[in-house]
Amino acid sequence: MRCLEIRGIAEQAVPADVPREPDGEPLDAAIIRVYPRRVISFGIDDQVTEPHQLVAHVRNVAVAQPAPQQLLPR
Repeated sequence: MRCLEIRGIAEQAVPADVPREPDGEPLDAAIIRVYPRRVISFGIDDQVTEPHQLVAHVRNVAVAQPAPQQLLPR
């Protein structure tokens, strides 16, 4: 069993140009950029421990880049 939860601020990332398939068809360019504030995980690097014995790892992340003001939680 594995779990990864990332909490933070998210925004839509808009590419400069639309990526395309080799035949010219446009690809879906929807990307969400996440500015993480907290990461919670268990079982990511441990494939041996039984699920009921897993312990969550919690890490707070310093904000490296200011999040856009319109996306801050209210």
